[in-house]
Order: sequence, then C-alpha cells, then structure tokens
Amino acid sequence: MGTIKASHRHADHIKASQRRADDKSKLPSIIAATLLALLSSTVSHAQITANKAWVRAAPPDTFVLAAYAELTNKTDQAIALTQIVSPQFVRIELHETVLKGDKSVMRKIDKLTIAPGGNFSFSPNGPHIMLIEPRQMLPPGTAVTLSFQFDNGSAVTVEAQVQEDAESTGK
Repeated sequence: MGTIKASHRHADHIKASQRRADDKSKLPSIIAATLLALLSSTVSHAQITANKAWVRAAPPDTFVLAAYAELTNKTDQAIALTQIVSPQFVRIELHETVLKGDKSVMRKIDKLTIAPGGNFSFSPNGPHIMLIEPRQMLPPGTAVTLSFQFDNGSAVTVEAQVQEDAESTGK
C-alpha cells in the first residue's frame, strides 16, 4: 500500500509541475497583451502631439543648431510649453525672430501657450527651437531626442532627424 501512495504522490507532483510550466509559458503573452493595451490607451488619449520634428544640419564646428516641429493641443484647455530637454545638448531655448528697426533679431521665448484644440509650428523664419552646445557631432541622418514638457505635468518625446532642409523628407 505504501508503494501505491508514493506513486500517486509522484504523479500528482508531476502534474503540478506541468501546470506551473504551462502557466509560465503563458506569461510572455499576458505581459505583451497588457503592454499593448497600455500603449494603445496612452496613444489614443495623448493630450499633446509633436509631429514633423527635424533639426537643420550645420557644420561640425557649430555650437548652436535649430530644430522645428508642429505641436497640437488635443485638450479643451490651454497648455503652456515650459521647457524642451535633450540628452544631446547642454541647453535648449525657444526663440522667435522679430524686426528691430531694419534688422531681424532673435528674442528668447520663456513660455509658449497653445490654445485648446490648437496647433503651434516651430519653423524656419519663425519661432524655432535653439539647440545649444551639442554633446557630440550630429551629421545628417542622426536622430535627436527632444522632450517637450508642459505646465500641466505632461510631456511628449520625439526623435527629430538631422537633415539639410525640410524638403529633403517631404515635411
């Protein structure tokens, strides 16, 4: 009788091990499905989007580059862009070009508000993003990470390609 009980216990142990192995094999699928659901919800409920981001290529010895992008506020409240950061630059500032007498000069913008449901474009000859003191050389084709941070605590990060001009990629 002792031998039969031992065989049953051994068989039960094997079945339990197989169930744990089956459960473990399902884990990657469960994790993937959960992540997909989270990402889908984040994308569809984005408060602000950044599109058509690019950085104008410059000679290797340049310490200031310009970046451009289009921001869209998908909320029903005004949102202010308070800062842009990038691990590839020491400092980033927002600038606009204004006429002072008969000369065009750049003026720093401290805060930029985007109206509810509105758009804002950083563009050549208009408001633009000044990327100051690159930490490395950035030849055409390099991706630059830009994180736009807003007064409501939200942020959006994009990869902007270094290129000769906007037309080179149809943007």
